Amino acid sequence: MMKMLAAAACLALLTACAAPQPSRAPSETQSGFLHDYSLLMPDPQEPGFRHYTAPDLRPGQYRSFLVEDLSFIINTGQDYQALDTARLRELSDYYTSQMTAMLQARQYKIVKAAGPGVARLRVAVVGLAQVAPQFKVTDLVPAKMLFNVARMATDTSPHILRMSIEGEVLDSVSGRLLGATIDGRESGATVAGRTAAPSADQVHELIDFWVSRFGERLDRVAMR
Repeated sequence: MMKMLAAAACLALLTACAAPQPSRAPSETQSGFLHDYSLLMPDPQEPGFRHYTAPDLRPGQYRSFLVEDLSFIINTGQDYQALDTARLRELSDYYTSQMTAMLQARQYKIVKAAGPGVARLRVAVVGLAQVAPQFKVTDLVPAKMLFNVARMATDTSPHILRMSIEGEVLDSVSGRLLGATIDGRESGATVAGRTAAPSADQVHELIDFWVSRFGERLDRVAMR
């Protein structure tokens, strides 16, 4: 009887360890790109989405944006093919063009220098990996962990792109934090094999989503 209880206890422990965790410790999800992670709040509808908006932000307070180039903080070591400089430049240019078009469509100005009423937008890709569809990562994880997940997948099956970002909006003069977000999502488009470089369709799909989401959040601030 004691042996049966001990076996049951061991099985329960192993099952608990293998079960997906509902959340991750802040130290596991921070790349160091953002200035302050403590203010980010989880979204109850999306476990991988965390955000913050300054409570004293007033409609019309910022009508101009200084959009920085897209940054990349990605583990490309071991047996994974690094994206070359030209490819990274293309992705950054695509992000900048889409973000600029979205902001201008909402009557915001795009400027090249800091100044009063100018918000500085910083965004970084902090995780990038091809994963098999059966691996559903439901929270933002650092690039190292994403690559560990990718190693478990086969080379021949269709793979989706798992991409994670961190972003923040600052007052361009004082540096005061106006808003911030971290988010991790999977593409609908696939490529064959985990070692395949991300396709333009995969990356563009996710960038388009985040640009659209940022626009929607701007609209909500403007309607306060």
